[in-house]
Amino acid sequence: MITDAELLKLVMDRHPEQDTAFILDQFAVLKAGIIQANNKLSAVEVNSEAPLPETEEAPAAAPKKKFTKRSLVVRPEE
Repeated sequence: MITDAELLKLVMDRHPEQDTAFILDQFAVLKAGIIQANNKLSAVEVNSEAPLPETEEAPAAAPKKKFTKRSLVVRPEE
C-alpha cells in the first residue's frame, strides 16, 4: 500500500508549479480514491471467502491429460 508521504511526493512531482492549496486538494482527492478502492477490494475479498452453498454431489472432475513432447508435435497428415 502506498504511504501518505509517497502519495504526496507523487502529487508534488506531477504538479511542481502549483501552490500548496492545489497540492493538498489533489492529495485529498487521490487519498479518498485509494480509500474507496481499498474498501471495494476488501468487500470483494470477504464475499469470495464466503462458503458456497452446498449442492447435491458435485460432479467428479475429469482427469487432466498429460501431454508429452511427442503428443504436441503437429502432424500435417492428421
